[in-house]
Amino acid sequence: MRNLTLSTAPTIKFDEKSGCQRVSFFDESIALNSKYLRLVWHNEDDVTLYITSGIEGNSKEREFKLSDIHLPYNGQVKPLCLTPFVITLLKVLNERVSTTPPTSSTSHKTITDFYHTCLKVIEYLALNGATSIKTSVKQTDAIINELSDGRTWYALLNTKQRFDEQYKGQSLLINGTGKTKNRCSFDLTELKKIIGTAQFNKSINDIPEEIISHLNVPSNLRTPYAYNGNATKVEYSVRYYFKAFQALNALFRNEALSSPVTNPDKLAKEISTLDPERTPTPSVDQVTILTKALFDVLRNKKIIGDLFNKARNLIEDPEFGSHLIANGLADFCSGQHTIALSGTDYHICGFKQLYKEDKDKFDALYKYHITLAGALKAFKGAAANLVLLFTGFRAEEVVGEYQGIHRNDYNYDENKQMTELSHYVSKDQVDDFIKRNITIGPIVGQILVKLDALNESCCNNYTETTSLFQNSLIGTNGGQGSMLELSANTATQNPMRYEFTRLNIDVPTPKQFRRYFAVMYFHQFDNPDIRALQQHYGHDSEEKTEIYVTDPDARQVGKSIQDVIPVKFIPTASQTEDTEFYKIFEDARSEKLLSLVQNALDIKSYGSFQRVVRAIYGKIHRDTVYSELNNDVKVKQAKDLAKHLEGKGYRVEVYDHGNCTNSEDIADFSEGKCTNKSTNEIEREHASGVFCQGCAYHDVQPQNIKNLVIQKEVLESKLSSDSIDDIFSGSALTPLEIEQTKGSINDLKKVISQYQEFE
Repeated sequence: MRNLTLSTAPTIKFDEKSGCQRVSFFDESIALNSKYLRLVWHNEDDVTLYITSGIEGNSKEREFKLSDIHLPYNGQVKPLCLTPFVITLLKVLNERVSTTPPTSSTSHKTITDFYHTCLKVIEYLALNGATSIKTSVKQTDAIINELSDGRTWYALLNTKQRFDEQYKGQSLLINGTGKTKNRCSFDLTELKKIIGTAQFNKSINDIPEEIISHLNVPSNLRTPYAYNGNATKVEYSVRYYFKAFQALNALFRNEALSSPVTNPDKLAKEISTLDPERTPTPSVDQVTILTKALFDVLRNKKIIGDLFNKARNLIEDPEFGSHLIANGLADFCSGQHTIALSGTDYHICGFKQLYKEDKDKFDALYKYHITLAGALKAFKGAAANLVLLFTGFRAEEVVGEYQGIHRNDYNYDENKQMTELSHYVSKDQVDDFIKRNITIGPIVGQILVKLDALNESCCNNYTETTSLFQNSLIGTNGGQGSMLELSANTATQNPMRYEFTRLNIDVPTPKQFRRYFAVMYFHQFDNPDIRALQQHYGHDSEEKTEIYVTDPDARQVGKSIQDVIPVKFIPTASQTEDTEFYKIFEDARSEKLLSLVQNALDIKSYGSFQRVVRAIYGKIHRDTVYSELNNDVKVKQAKDLAKHLEGKGYRVEVYDHGNCTNSEDIADFSEGKCTNKSTNEIEREHASGVFCQGCAYHDVQPQNIKNLVIQKEVLESKLSSDSIDDIFSGSALTPLEIEQTKGSINDLKKVISQYQEFE
């Protein structure tokens, strides 16, 4: 039977005891993992395999039409589901979902890719005379050798020759009806049936020009089916070969045959013609230009929100029918309102989409126009890219419908100027996500607050658990017009990226943002810890994280950041001998000391240095109340006092521990907390809010106190956590760590209390 065409449908039963769907082809029986796979076989022309992926509770079932797949078989073109190959394919997919469960919202991409690769391997074997996997042994050396020679699947499968033999001018166009009667679609499935191939999976653009030129494809095809001539580029990477060898081995393994490729990864690396490329780190100039443009897009929030509020009032009015709603939307979406995208005014024309006659009309009126739904997409795109830039997260950790940021996943504290995020982070395996809480700066929180408020006006069924970036638009049946497609480049799918590309503004990929964040992280702290960045990124080793900041590209970008933002620049001996350079640094020191003095006199800082400043001021200006003076007098007296302190040896640095005013020119400098008593040298590398507490030369700003308070609260939350995940996780505190944490909390409480006791 295994060498013959299948003539009858299989028997499909659900085994309640095992929870599996049992599919029987004569002497073959397969127990499908019903959690992820479901086969529906109505007849030979209607066979569908459903594959489920996603987090439990947020999973999605996708269909794969097996009856649409046709193969060259015994000199004819046969449906896959009528050949023994379908049995092996089901076994392979069943093994795949059982050993590597598709448990994330993005894992469907991996299994879909694997499915299509298996089909191409099967097609090659069938094309070369095999009628099943068990009769394919002699073809394995040929496919390995041809792949090793750099031949593409298009060439391996003799696609052009088979097209010339099978295509006899059959119609491949589907005419539109109703409002789309002037448009037509290309029937890609029918072309694949004619040739008998499993290639060309995504769109007409997968088809090379040498075939397209024989099909008389019209120019008015409906998007996304319009042909642009950009045939899919084939890159002979390690991954390209590994996927082919992996599929070949899986097909043979599931028929109890030895694997044709002993070590797929090693062989793929040996024959690959492409060296592995690391994701480039964007330059500081590129990111600076982009960041300004992104924040400019966010300034459109009010006009977008106001128009959506008008739309909501129309749509939700019980007295309005669909005709009145459509007319009302057209009234205020006819170009009289504009949004700005990087300096270009776009007229808002249409609510969700424009039909051809409306588009032609607005094309004649305005050079640039966009739908209201498109304006919302542009806003979301800008917000998403900024969040990626300021967090370094992966794309799916921000914009994913399930693993991304939801409405109840963030909390922005305006007083503390901090953002708390609860989000999924991908661990070592791509499909392995865990949820964690982190605290970051204010910018991300401010962006998410704006997006959240806008979503309230724009979105349908907007709840606490709704994704901030993937949600349904208000309108009939909710609509999907606002779904963000971050990597798309078309004006319809991603208008922000489309406009920026037109203006030659580079938009880095999420991976590039991730690398830039790592480099900037190491630039902004005096003593950065690779382990902190490792934890933030969810890497399982420091080595993975180090790559982000140690490869030549990252180091070059780090140097350019230092050149543009020299906040941590430490001068060399030769530079300090430069009189002009020395003057610049001295002026910077003087300005910073003056700022510390003014904060102390205005009681805007804490600590012992503030008391020193106020005591000296009281001796110089007896019977004078500083707060009652006008601004000009305040500035003059503060400058005089700063010069007086400089004369006594007080000084600050624009790098290292910038809030220390100690220097070796002060008579009692050895009393400073960071002065090494044995060597009489000031060691600022030990400085911190806790270490310097009580030091007469230490100035403390309000933000320093806030940071200590946050640090204390984080420790308290760890100590008081009763989450079952925390208790049984590998990061649970030991009894010794609990006592150490309690001691740290008490130290912080004491320091915070003493800092806040100022006169």
